[in-house]
Amino acid sequence: MVNALLAHPHMPVAQRDARGCPLLHLAAMYGRSLVIRILLTRTRLDRNNRDHQGQTALGLAAAGDHTSALTALLPCPQSELNARDNLGRSTPAIALAPAHLCGLRIAAH
Repeated sequence: MVNALLAHPHMPVAQRDARGCPLLHLAAMYGRSLVIRILLTRTRLDRNNRDHQGQTALGLAAAGDHTSALTALLPCPQSELNARDNLGRSTPAIALAPAHLCGLRIAAH
C-alpha cells in the first residue's frame, strides 16, 4: 500500500497533519518500521525534521517505546542522535527514561 501511494506522482510525502507531524513522524510514533524503511529508501525526507514539539522521528519512536522503529531509523547517518525537543530532552534521555525501556534493549544489542 505504501509503495503504491509513493508511486503516485502527486503524493505529498512532506505534508504534515494538523499537529505538524510529517508522515515519517507518524510512522515512528506508531512503530511502523516497514513504512519507515520504505520512506527512507524511496523518498528524500529530512530525517531530522521536527514537529510542533521539537520532536524528531527518532525521538517519537523512543517516546513510544517502539524498538523496531528505532532500529529502522538508527542506521541513517543523517539522524541526529542528540537532537533536543522543545523541553530540552535528547533522544537518548527519552529512551532511557524510567517509563521507556526500549533504550535499554537497543543499548544491549
